Amino acid sequence: MRHVASYKVRLAGTTRSQRDALEATVRVYREALSFLVGVVDSAWDEVEKVRGGLARQRLVETWVHASARNPEPRHPEFDQLFYKLPSYLRRSAITSAIGKVAAYKANLSRWEESGRKGGEPKLSHDHFDFPVLYKQNMFVRDGETSCRVKVFDGNDWTWLDLDLRPSDIRYIDRMEGATVKNPRLERKGKVWSLRFCVERDAPLTEEPEECRRVCAVDLGINKCATMAVVEPDGTVIGRKCFDLPVEKDRLARALGRVKKAQQSGSRRTPRLWALADYINSQIARKTARAIVDFAALYSCDVIVFEHLEFRGKARGSKKQRLHLWRKREVQKVAESQAHLLGMRVSRVNAWNTSRLAFDGSGRVERGRGAGLPSYSTVRFATGKVYDADLNAAYNIAARYLVRAVLKSLPETVRLDIRAKVPGCSRRTTCTLSSLISLRAELAASSRHVPELRPYAGEGDRQPKTDGKRATLVA
Repeated sequence: MRHVASYKVRLAGTTRSQRDALEATVRVYREALSFLVGVVDSAWDEVEKVRGGLARQRLVETWVHASARNPEPRHPEFDQLFYKLPSYLRRSAITSAIGKVAAYKANLSRWEESGRKGGEPKLSHDHFDFPVLYKQNMFVRDGETSCRVKVFDGNDWTWLDLDLRPSDIRYIDRMEGATVKNPRLERKGKVWSLRFCVERDAPLTEEPEECRRVCAVDLGINKCATMAVVEPDGTVIGRKCFDLPVEKDRLARALGRVKKAQQSGSRRTPRLWALADYINSQIARKTARAIVDFAALYSCDVIVFEHLEFRGKARGSKKQRLHLWRKREVQKVAESQAHLLGMRVSRVNAWNTSRLAFDGSGRVERGRGAGLPSYSTVRFATGKVYDADLNAAYNIAARYLVRAVLKSLPETVRLDIRAKVPGCSRRTTCTLSSLISLRAELAASSRHVPELRPYAGEGDRQPKTDGKRATLVA
């Protein structure tokens, strides 16, 4: 597969005049984008009939830009308002405007089909986009740590010499086999930077689904992640509970500062919230790194998460922790890193993964109401006390493998297996015992049994990156 990520390179040592020129460039681009959104919206019926993004871009360009072949455009005021606007910047704004209007029309259509429930979607003409600086036309890298960017200095479009931070450039240059695309100009606070799009080939494992070694992950609030490595036959060969108590304590202290400031009368505390948000983001990224490292240690073929989708209003004493839980960011970052190592990422239904015992004994008892010391432990019907998250991780792995095995069987065999192994009849009732029973039934019938490799210890399969760690492109 083609792995696409981005990396931000900070502009070092910019002066006040340089920052003013960059600010003026962004302002002109946003004004042009606002104008083009109105043009595309007013003639959407004509734009919609044209197939292909490039053809649509050329059509809108003939409406706003005069040339030798097109001396009288439909909107000549565009060239008057944005005199000498670089051609690539104009085409970038046209493409962005078409995309924004298309998204608005799609939302409007869905709103009408749903019986006009809720508020009507609105088309905004003011957007806070940053321009893409296309190479040779808007951006030229003329040295190892220097570049030239075409900017609007208030009167004309001129080239501006800028310096790039050397550490960022060295990081990009170390990426083997990577293709660096056109950068996008960005600003955060008073810091300007260029965000480069990086593309790399990331070949994924071709192992059949029913023969893959699985690293199942149960994300939680009390513990960052609980991981278990399960072989296709149901053998558990590795497990780990990962937590970040120091970082969580820092996050709690940061939230305490926000609470204290709000109790003192401050309604808005952007600096305090920015610190808490940064700490929370670091927790998510460190968790994702730990998951991928653990999966790579055992040469897993796939990382399996739960499909976590919370809807409605969060209630209870832990509702703030639920709001701050960055479960999607953990999965997104882990997926990006796993693909670079050749591992696939999948998701399963989250229902009953913690509620059912992995040994097939049925529902578990959990919490202090069942006489247990904490909510992190469960009691099986057999009386055994076990870690709740580890029990869920076993069931997550089993749910993925049962699905893969059943999918590989003919329909007649599948119906027969479901009758003999009731736990496989529904996805929400699959446990580790269901996987073991399924494998035993297939072995007893001597048909459709996939050939499994014996486990020989950590790293027994070929490493995915010749000993190199995955590179995270943030």
